[in-house]
Amino acid sequence: MLETAKGVRDFLPEQKIKRDYLTGILKTIFERYGYNPLETSILERYELFASKYGAGEGSDQLAECFKLTDRGDRKLVLRPELTVPFARVVGMYKNELKMPFKRYEMGSVFRDGPLKPGRYRQFWQCDVDVVGAPVGAIDAEIIQLAADAFSSFGLDVEIRMNNRKVLNAILEFVKVIDPEKQKEVLIVLDKWDKIGKDGVCNELKSRRLLQELDLLMLILGSFEDGNRSNLTFKEQLNFLRTRLKDVEGIRELEEISDYFIGDSNNIKFVPYLARGLAYYTGTIFEVFLKDRSKISSSLAGGGRYDNMIGGFMEDGKIYPAVGISFGLETILDALELSEKKQWAKTIAQVYVFGDISASMSVAKSLRNAGVNVEVDYLSRNFKKNLEYANALAIPFVVILGEDEIKSGTATVKEMKSGEQEKVEMGKLGEYLVSRL
Repeated sequence: MLETAKGVRDFLPEQKIKRDYLTGILKTIFERYGYNPLETSILERYELFASKYGAGEGSDQLAECFKLTDRGDRKLVLRPELTVPFARVVGMYKNELKMPFKRYEMGSVFRDGPLKPGRYRQFWQCDVDVVGAPVGAIDAEIIQLAADAFSSFGLDVEIRMNNRKVLNAILEFVKVIDPEKQKEVLIVLDKWDKIGKDGVCNELKSRRLLQELDLLMLILGSFEDGNRSNLTFKEQLNFLRTRLKDVEGIRELEEISDYFIGDSNNIKFVPYLARGLAYYTGTIFEVFLKDRSKISSSLAGGGRYDNMIGGFMEDGKIYPAVGISFGLETILDALELSEKKQWAKTIAQVYVFGDISASMSVAKSLRNAGVNVEVDYLSRNFKKNLEYANALAIPFVVILGEDEIKSGTATVKEMKSGEQEKVEMGKLGEYLVSRL
């Protein structure tokens, strides 16, 4: 009985500190770019995600939804992502929102999918989206925001970009004209990173979705890892243009690339990137570790979905929108595997022990100075207290014995170096703040 459901986890304090560290960095970056916080419900109506403007019937995402019914026999889902709820909010509150509306949201999402390293059935997403801004500079801003986030994490990543209009043009080039059949092909192409070129080819062949399969594989396969890697982003677009001529999706990607700031060598054009969700209309992107030997799943992904909100509202209008979602669990797994980050085991910065009354008084003054303090309430002996502080990697201990109390001082010990010195009580807060 005392075990978690499969694919979900509890987070003890040491783990929760790590997660809060990541969400704190993301929150800072999101707000630095002018995005405001939003919170939506975990429960959503099934029809919202089943619609062609949501995940779409037949999509992997809808198949992986946790489904339930309420007492009124209404079909519900545990939200599998945060973009569709964002679109619902814009539709419901459009008269109250100023455009462009930029928001971020962080929270749990749920998918009953296959389990592997970096994949869970309950996980956090951290999203930024903007509605009311046309394709171009704002898409580049989202890419720049993602680059800043992963730079802050210290992770070496590759940002892969494509455009749904490019994919549609490729499918038309290989004579897949019917929109419904195009959607079926895109769902299969979305598995490229999971099952590889051969797996995609075999599935398309078995489902008999197109006749010009060899030509499709020739075009897309020429952009696999190692192929065309020496070309710049625009040079890759021009290479594809030699086959497709001038299509809108290529022009949009070129416009976005004009707004890239700084080093853009980590931004790659990948024409087989599909992101199988039905609602994408233009730019799409995913972020992967450059070294995918340990974590092959994407760390973040998103794109442009200009038709979703208008489709839900059924008012015939276009509401241009674009966003990106960061997978907290996968990013944390990647950081732990990289062993680049030294994690805190507790939020306590100072551990105070000795006389309990004096300890509580000192702790209060230190907290007023902005220091995170833990007090020994178990009256442990000297050795046990040092062992406790050392086990939790608390940076400093403050010792308040009889001699210290009589002299109006405290003994401060830095645990890492073992150095200690006497500090006047009245200067203790200033001293520790300067050392932390």
